Amino acid sequence: MPDECPTSKPRLAFYVGSILAVATLLLYWPAGRFDFIIVDDHVYVFQNAAVIKGLSWSGIKWAFSTMAAANWHPVTWLSHMLDCSVYGLFAGGHHLTNVFFHTANAVLLFLVLKRLTGALWPSALAAALFAWHPLHVESVAWICERKDVLSGFFLLLTIWAYAGYVARRTRGRYLLALTLFLLGLMAKPMLVTLPCLLLLLDYWPLNRFEPGVPATKKWLELFVEKIPFFFLSLLGSVMTMVAQSSGGAIRSADQVPLLLRATNALCSYSLYLAKAVWPVNLAVFYPLPATPSFELAAGSLLLIAGVSYAAYRWRARFPWLIVGWLWFLGTLVPVIGLVQVGSQSMADRYTYLPYIGLFIMLAWSLDHWLRQRRSLRKVALPACVLLLVGLAVTARVQLGYWRDSVHLFQHAVLVTAKNKFCDHNLSFSLIMAHQAVDPIPRYETTLSPTPHDAKARYYRSFDEATYGRLDSAVTELSETLNYDPHSEVLHNALGIVLSQQEKLDDALEQFRQAIDLNAKSPWPYFNCAVVLQEKGNAGEALACYAKALELRPAWPEALDKLAFLLATCPDARCHNPDKAIQLALKANELTSSASPLYLRTLAVAYAAAGSFTNAVSTGEMAREKAHLAGFETMATNLLKEVTLNRAGKAAAMDWRSPPARLVLSEKQ
Repeated sequence: MPDECPTSKPRLAFYVGSILAVATLLLYWPAGRFDFIIVDDHVYVFQNAAVIKGLSWSGIKWAFSTMAAANWHPVTWLSHMLDCSVYGLFAGGHHLTNVFFHTANAVLLFLVLKRLTGALWPSALAAALFAWHPLHVESVAWICERKDVLSGFFLLLTIWAYAGYVARRTRGRYLLALTLFLLGLMAKPMLVTLPCLLLLLDYWPLNRFEPGVPATKKWLELFVEKIPFFFLSLLGSVMTMVAQSSGGAIRSADQVPLLLRATNALCSYSLYLAKAVWPVNLAVFYPLPATPSFELAAGSLLLIAGVSYAAYRWRARFPWLIVGWLWFLGTLVPVIGLVQVGSQSMADRYTYLPYIGLFIMLAWSLDHWLRQRRSLRKVALPACVLLLVGLAVTARVQLGYWRDSVHLFQHAVLVTAKNKFCDHNLSFSLIMAHQAVDPIPRYETTLSPTPHDAKARYYRSFDEATYGRLDSAVTELSETLNYDPHSEVLHNALGIVLSQQEKLDDALEQFRQAIDLNAKSPWPYFNCAVVLQEKGNAGEALACYAKALELRPAWPEALDKLAFLLATCPDARCHNPDKAIQLALKANELTSSASPLYLRTLAVAYAAAGSFTNAVSTGEMAREKAHLAGFETMATNLLKEVTLNRAGKAAAMDWRSPPARLVLSEKQ
């Protein structure tokens, strides 16, 4: 690479950083027109009652106390709340926040590496590879992966602050680095390996090993220096294990045998290396293999051992090799699958920070090679430009698949084999987009679920019910319960299908079995309440709604349905319009008054309480939103109700027909 003119370094660094920032923004700018993805984005943003209200004191307290999404990451929650305060539920704004953080991370990485090493061009190359590599598209284009770009931002700031501390060791600089690390852990606990990264940077490029001081003594001294960092890592690890255990995210050894985990971890390392070099067939979800691949695992073990040996052997001459390689291996440890969270074998998003190690290895090795062979510099520059352009073009293509759920899961099904997760979500996405096609042939030809594969058969029963094949759905769920009779999720799902067949007593029995199996699950209580209301049993329905809300207080749908019951039931023991208004107001507050259904219930409650002025204004608002959403039947009915309210009359309502749907457990 070209020699650097000392007098022009600051100006040149500014130009390089500016080009890097502008190019990254241009690459990812189309994400500003993208939609939410149906997987996890609802948990993190558009169906999260605490988040969609925006920043507030109650929201801040919730962010620091909740274990929602099987994680403890309050800084990430606060980031999403701030987005909702600024953008509301405009998905493009949330996407652009991810893009801005990724752009900032690319520039930060360039500046951090340049500060640590003094080398401008290798730092620029490593940062450009980081900014434009296709495997990083997932972390940037998926709104719920804000935690990736946010934790990366704090990791790089921590390293920057740590470099300042090494240059001048003061308590204030040390505490600044420690505070930034804590914020990073509160964005995503994957940063637990950062203290080890700091030890690697002590070795190179900070070169904190003094001549004449035994290496063992120096390592011990540097380790002791970082004990507060290791303590925070331990605390972050404990919080993560508690959150993931309470959220049911950790798979047991019965579900994923230890041998399969170990072989998959080895295979994943080699696959991550392969995708770093040849980033093709990228998908949002890679399913776990059914059986261990001993051949690939053995080959991967040999590859890891070989590279590790070479990096160690050449550590004195090429220290960046051992640092970059251990950076890659070490930062993947929390997500490599030895502790299996979820059912994926690997994930593109997991490479967001680990690939920095590989980029360091490549950039500094290339720089060293060109310094030895100056005649090849004229070839190296076009080759680097061609490489970066190729990566950027590939990343732009991959970015296009993230514009909506349909395109994302269509692509995933195309490039992966027997991907039940993506096939189900493709079916659901097509239904939501009103492009539904019968998914059952895909199950038969590509998935072939075995009789005991409860999750696959659960998904298939859901699709059977969606397409009106209720008898088939009942058969599917009943047979699956033979293999997993203690699943409250399956009992709840069977109750829903039976209720759709108007077999209300049988549906109630299934919901009650689900409650017996898991009394802390709010979903079967809610479904029980809906069916009891349809059967005309107002008292029991009221109790079940109350129990569902006790277990999940900020649940707009349950608040809305209970409000409807209290407003319309003629039984004096249940009729309570004032309470109905309170509940309906809360449901609308949680959803920013965006739902015409919830607004209609509020109007009904106002009318029941004799507050017809409020009923008219609320009903008009509901009618306008229904019309804009294309719900013309609802808009017509609302017009009739508003006309009656203007005349000081309440519209007749069948209290036994709650405007509701039954709900599945979010576990599935």
